[in-house]
Amino acid sequence: MALWRPAPPWREPRAALAAALAVERALGRERRERWGPRRIDLDLLAWDPPTDAAAEAAARGPRPELPHPRALERAFVLLPWSEIAPGWVHPGPRRPLVDLAAAIDLTGVQALSEPEARRWAAAFGGLAGPW
Repeated sequence: MALWRPAPPWREPRAALAAALAVERALGRERRERWGPRRIDLDLLAWDPPTDAAAEAAARGPRPELPHPRALERAFVLLPWSEIAPGWVHPGPRRPLVDLAAAIDLTGVQALSEPEARRWAAAFGGLAGPW
């Protein structure tokens, strides 16, 4: 999971999503079936309110649905997101991510220790992490 502020050329969500999809392709992701197994999966979870440039770009075509429509249903998304931005208030339930994460079902989710995360990343070709 990564968190960044929009910067050129990602001043609007479609450009950021296109960049994420390009990274997936570069790392060997093949889209064969919806929700099927995958080597890597990058999602755009949320976007700050649009700037004038973003609003203009959005008028030229559809934008990704943000915040991500299923993020609050997925502990493997919500837990790390709440660690990165605990006070961010989700516009749907209007609650901070840390509160939403505290209430999510953890069935099937296990946090990795830093050494485990490093071993896992190495198994996937040495993907770099923020550790």
